[in-house]
Amino acid sequence: MQVVCMIENEDYWNLNSIVSSGKEVDSYGYRFVAGDPSGSAPPVTIVVIELANATFSVGFIVKDDFTEKELILGYICQQAPDKQIPIKTTISDEVKKVQYEGNELQRIEYVGLSLEKFYENRGAKFYLLDLRG
Repeated sequence: MQVVCMIENEDYWNLNSIVSSGKEVDSYGYRFVAGDPSGSAPPVTIVVIELANATFSVGFIVKDDFTEKELILGYICQQAPDKQIPIKTTISDEVKKVQYEGNELQRIEYVGLSLEKFYENRGAKFYLLDLRG
C-alpha cells in the first residue's frame, strides 16, 4: 500500500537531508487499538509509523480489517508538493491497546492527543491522518 503524507516544511527538509546523505531512515510501525470498555462500539485502530532519526511520527486511522504489513509512505510538503520522499516501512506485530469510554471520535481524540504528548516529550512531532475514506 502506498500513501502520500503532507508534513511541515521543516520535517520534510530534515528527512530529505537524511535521505540525501545516504543514511538509512530508522522507521518502525505498530498498531494502537482503542476499545470501548462496554464493548458496544467497534475498536478504533491507528497504525503508527515512527521515523526516529527524522524526529517525527505519523499515525493513520484505518479500518478494523486493515492487514497490510508493509507501507510505502511518500512524504511531501508545501514547498515541494511534487517531490515525494518515499520511505518503505514494515508494520510489526506489536499492538498497543487502551480502553477508553466514549464514541469513536472521542477515542480517536484521546489516542491522538496521547500519542502527540508521548512523541512531544521525546522531541518528535506527531501527525494523525484518517485513511478510512
